[in-house]
Amino acid sequence: MANSTGNDRQEKNFTELSFILRVLSWAVLFGLVLILTIAIGQRSSSMASVGFSCSLAALLSGGLTGFLFGIPTTKESSAEGDRIQHSLSNSLEQVSDWLTKIILGVTLTQLTKIPESIESIGLFVELRLGVPSTAPVIVGFLVYFAILGFLIAYIYTRIGYTRLLISSDLSTDELRNDFRKKKEEIEARLVSMQIDQEQVKSLALGALKVSSDRGEENRHEIDPELEKLADDYLAINIEDDKQRVLAEDQSAREMADFVITKGVSRDLLASSHHEGLVLALAATVHVLPEHEDVTRLLRVADEVSRQHVKYRLLLAFSRLIEHGMVSKEDVPKLKNLFKSYRHKADGPLLKRLTHTEELLNE
Repeated sequence: MANSTGNDRQEKNFTELSFILRVLSWAVLFGLVLILTIAIGQRSSSMASVGFSCSLAALLSGGLTGFLFGIPTTKESSAEGDRIQHSLSNSLEQVSDWLTKIILGVTLTQLTKIPESIESIGLFVELRLGVPSTAPVIVGFLVYFAILGFLIAYIYTRIGYTRLLISSDLSTDELRNDFRKKKEEIEARLVSMQIDQEQVKSLALGALKVSSDRGEENRHEIDPELEKLADDYLAINIEDDKQRVLAEDQSAREMADFVITKGVSRDLLASSHHEGLVLALAATVHVLPEHEDVTRLLRVADEVSRQHVKYRLLLAFSRLIEHGMVSKEDVPKLKNLFKSYRHKADGPLLKRLTHTEELLNE
């Protein structure tokens, strides 16, 4: 809302300056018509040409000065420290600031001589024209057009040049945001692929060790060995975040290996309130997704509190979305779940949430 108000105020200022710019343009036309009228009255074509030339020179000189004074300054936004407002490069700003200071310095030191210099220009033109009493007129037009040139260039720079730089900055911000979005999407996919690779490797090794007395798929209770793995997961307490996540991922792989190789019932895991077993279910779904897994995960997903378990649940949901196993009826439930996960979510979990939500909205 505040940003919108600021943009409205800025647009209003641009509109007012545009109106002033049009008035000044009419003032330039009026001055040229006045020169032509005086030349016709004096019946001197040379006076018209010299008058137009001097006026144009004064207009351009004033315009150059106005441009230097009108170049916007560079500053950092208070909302985003890494964003530059009005200018991507301040080289031109530095040059204009340097020249402006020189002009001001010379003007102040030669202030008493400026009237004499302007008067001498008028007398020189009068002498060349051969028309008496034209020096005051020439001086008047020089001052008139110099002031108009300064104001027109200053206002035009504030409107057009500033808008151009702002538009350039916005385009750069959009490119930066698109790049950041693509980067986060690639990172999210790399994380998922890395987990898949580790899980497949672990499964391949586990398959060589799987016992011949593999249990039936529909068991009625959790295997004590799996419960121990789940308890060991909850007992992980490492201060270093990176090492703790590595240990938690390793524990998740071990539980997924056990569930797959031992044929543990996923429905049985989904009926458990043990977060370690919920993690085992999520890790298993991520490796081998089934259509019924969306319902299973939704049954337990809103009961977990650990950030890592939520992260692995999001990985599992992403895999189900990618395989087209999420129905339209499940979409509102998933959106509500993802919204609840944003509360007190850390950085990695927020990135994973954003990626999963984008997959869901595609």
